Amino acid sequence: GEGEVVSPRGLASPRGGSDGASDDLSPRKSDTSSSLSTSPHSPSGSACSPSSSSAFSSISPSTPQISSVVSASTPNLSRSAPSTSKVVTGNFCTLDRIVKDLTAEKAPRPDYLCGILSTYRLFTTSETLFGELKERFVEATETKVIITQIRVANVIKHWAEHHAEDLLLDSVLYTAVLDFLETSLGPSYAAVAKRISDLLVKNKRGRVERIEFANSLIPENIEVTLVDGDVFAMTPEDVGKQLTLIDFARMRLIENRELLSCAWGLQDKEKAMTLAGNIVLHTGQFNRVSNWVTSSIVSEINIERRVEIIVWCLKLMKYLRVIRNFHTMYAVMAGLTTTPVYRLKHTWTKVEVEFREILQEVKDLTSPASNFKTLRQAADVAKPPFLPYIGTFLTDLTFILTGGSTTSTEGGINLTKFLRAGKVLKKLDQCRKYSFHFVPEPALAWYLAKYAPLDEDEQFLRSKQCESSSQIPLGTPAASTS
Repeated sequence: GEGEVVSPRGLASPRGGSDGASDDLSPRKSDTSSSLSTSPHSPSGSACSPSSSSAFSSISPSTPQISSVVSASTPNLSRSAPSTSKVVTGNFCTLDRIVKDLTAEKAPRPDYLCGILSTYRLFTTSETLFGELKERFVEATETKVIITQIRVANVIKHWAEHHAEDLLLDSVLYTAVLDFLETSLGPSYAAVAKRISDLLVKNKRGRVERIEFANSLIPENIEVTLVDGDVFAMTPEDVGKQLTLIDFARMRLIENRELLSCAWGLQDKEKAMTLAGNIVLHTGQFNRVSNWVTSSIVSEINIERRVEIIVWCLKLMKYLRVIRNFHTMYAVMAGLTTTPVYRLKHTWTKVEVEFREILQEVKDLTSPASNFKTLRQAADVAKPPFLPYIGTFLTDLTFILTGGSTTSTEGGINLTKFLRAGKVLKKLDQCRKYSFHFVPEPALAWYLAKYAPLDEDEQFLRSKQCESSSQIPLGTPAASTS
């Protein structure tokens, strides 16, 4: 209905009593501040159909790759929803009802507040939402309903703390918020207004620092003389640290607006970069690492040296598992299990069993069975810092956002759908709170981020040069060679 809120079944009620108190700005004896995470806004008109979105593909059934950058011909896991999931249908309500629940006398549950502020750009604009909140505050001022004023201030504080990009990237909106803090909120709640202003400044500085750090890892003006042989003469641990810094820095740059766009796998690469550029770069690095592993192995014609490279890569993969970098670990595993590498029967027979077991362990960990259940469980219990496999998040968001309707025929908003998406966004954001503190090595990082691998045809040609295909069926698994 137009004037009533409907609490979705299976989801927490938007109002949460004491559960929401930790993020409440109600006056206390000690302080009025609280806490909050990244940025939401989805460009209208962005393609979100399963057929137009991609993320991960497989060259062989056991070899997933993030393929929207590397190969347009390979199938993508994100193009179809997991069969074990349910289509998002949902319950519907109006924006006016949502705003009233956010600012009601009883504080909204934290997950409800976070879910709405993470995904609101899918059903309204920043300007409209802020306008609604401002109007609520003005109405409460006129009627002297202090608790509503406090709730409005709390929502804006949460917005500024956890989703500041929305406010920082829109200069008109940013100016309007500052004006509201000074002229409306400030006179009665000076401490709260200052807290919100400080959060905006802090997050603006943090955003710049994240970008600068990512750029400093791979400086454009550096002269790099590293070659493949130099890298494999290094320890797998040293290389693993630089790969982790690169991938973690890029993951931290991904904003909610990109995740909500479902545009990372568009065939129009220019549009994909515009709408989800940081995701495209992050998935592109996954492919680069995978193809670096494959290309390095099949480019070595000497079988003994080829075995050494495989063992080195297996040690690298093991180290990445130890430091909880599941994303890059998966990329290395993908490179080791492509057909050009997997078919090297005679090479794999020379790899000691203990190293082949490492590969099998990681294959079991990254099995796509039950929607990557084992990998998800490992990430759920991992201690920070850790780097999750981005594929599970992209698959979940694609399924949620492309399944079921966004609005009802009467214009109601599918609250269930957006709160489910909000949970995925919050989970990813929690992975980015703690950083890896490794020392950057610009020359090595530049090599790893700029490496130009062989294309798939050349990889297979080199593989046949290493070992004739006349007696080796394609896809011969390494485990069967022992």
